[in-house]
Amino acid sequence: IHLAAGAPSRAVPLLKAFIEARTQTEDGLTARLALGRAYLDLKKHSEALLCAEEILRAKKNITPSLRVRALQLKARTLLAQ
Repeated sequence: IHLAAGAPSRAVPLLKAFIEARTQTEDGLTARLALGRAYLDLKKHSEALLCAEEILRAKKNITPSLRVRALQLKARTLLAQ
């Protein structure tokens, strides 16, 4: 919610708490993608890249769509550095 409202710094702790509870589920991986986008908005490139790479390393619960979005996050992050 905060991320969509343009407040990525407020979204980060909420997303981290959600990810901790749902680590390797599809919802948890989707939240990690949102966390990576928040980090990118905050210009925390190494954290955003780490989020993308953690999603791409997931063995289960990663849909093709989520994989593509993680690759997009990784590319956007690398271009922004």
